Amino acid sequence: MSKDFLIYGERKTARLAYIANELFERRFGLNPKITSDREEFGSFHGPKLNYSRENLWSCPQIVPASLLFEKRIQDHEIEVRVADALPLLFADNVNKLGHDPIAACFYLLSRYEEYIPYRHDDHGRFTSAASILSKHGAIEIPLVDRYVQRLQKELEEAYDLKLNQSKFQLEVTVDVDQLLMYKSKGIARTLIGGVKDAIVDQRGLGQRFDVMLGQKRDPLDVYDEIITKCATVGIKPIFFFQVGETSRYDINNPIHLPNVINKINGIGVDAEVGIHPSYYTSEQPEMLEKEVERLRIVTSNTIMRSRQHYLRFRLPSTYRRLEELGIEHDYSMGFSDTNGFRAGTCKPFRFYDLEREESTGLTVHPLIYMDMVSVRSRDSLSACIEDAHRLKKVVESLGGVYSTVWHPEVLIGYDVSFPSFEILNSLLA
Repeated sequence: MSKDFLIYGERKTARLAYIANELFERRFGLNPKITSDREEFGSFHGPKLNYSRENLWSCPQIVPASLLFEKRIQDHEIEVRVADALPLLFADNVNKLGHDPIAACFYLLSRYEEYIPYRHDDHGRFTSAASILSKHGAIEIPLVDRYVQRLQKELEEAYDLKLNQSKFQLEVTVDVDQLLMYKSKGIARTLIGGVKDAIVDQRGLGQRFDVMLGQKRDPLDVYDEIITKCATVGIKPIFFFQVGETSRYDINNPIHLPNVINKINGIGVDAEVGIHPSYYTSEQPEMLEKEVERLRIVTSNTIMRSRQHYLRFRLPSTYRRLEELGIEHDYSMGFSDTNGFRAGTCKPFRFYDLEREESTGLTVHPLIYMDMVSVRSRDSLSACIEDAHRLKKVVESLGGVYSTVWHPEVLIGYDVSFPSFEILNSLLA
């Protein structure tokens, strides 16, 4: 059977073309084409969708909201209603599904609300409280995927289709803010750390000396353990390394030290390697370029993956710069203050630049679960494990990618109430 899929719209727009590709091609495996020619649409005998107010054909129809036919960014008053415990964005009284799911998906995937002025946190980040998802209790509901699920049912029933079904994947990623706690810090930082331990942490001083003398492994050197655990279930983890200059928020090991270079390359033998751009790179594009090039030289490989330190990024400027530097996959799209679905989806999607009104080549990988968020917000390890598995169950039901991020410090329980290694182990079991 042909996979051609025709969509009628009163006008062709870049927004409509983008969301048609995201929904019908990337998720359903169809070949969508948009036409504004009534005769062409009427004579087409394959599966099709009337995305207009013109009720001229006997086929599935969605009466569109205005969003996909606009050419500017504006603060919309979005009507939201709840049906079967599911908040419906761009709700109306004319559509069979109770809303315009295509406009709703575009709004969430394009991150439209992040282009509108919002109240940010102390680090300049978009928070969950600023999101429409929070206002309607949908932080833990992948709305895009649920809308697509409902739309898929409509099309399959109308055309006796069997559309593509994606398979669940567990994705393990690690943010390496500092490669090692005591070793390979440089002479000055090692001396300063030793003096600080002598004054405030005698136990830490003893551990520091044991590590420096080779009698103990550095506490953060858990990389082989992570790789081995993931390998038992067929997962190749991704490690994001900081290679910038130190600052108040950046404490990574000096990248020029041979031990650091060897360690990163050793990890890269059995895992994927990406860049973890430092705190200020979202404001300083020249710094971002320097760090990407630095990691490329260290690994002798093209760097294609990235996640911003502190999840600090600005739309669309950070994503534009990443793409210019050859980054093809970004993993920053998650909330820093809660776990859930910032873009309303558990599936990778292409970034749409709203200011330029164009689809880009950068694939966004939604970050769903972060160990640090869970450990800092829960009072027991069992509650953290419950959080992780609750979200995993949601993603499994939709055949999505459960992208998780872990931090070596949190994995070993440093400066937190309990180690997150137990949480990771439970997901890998």
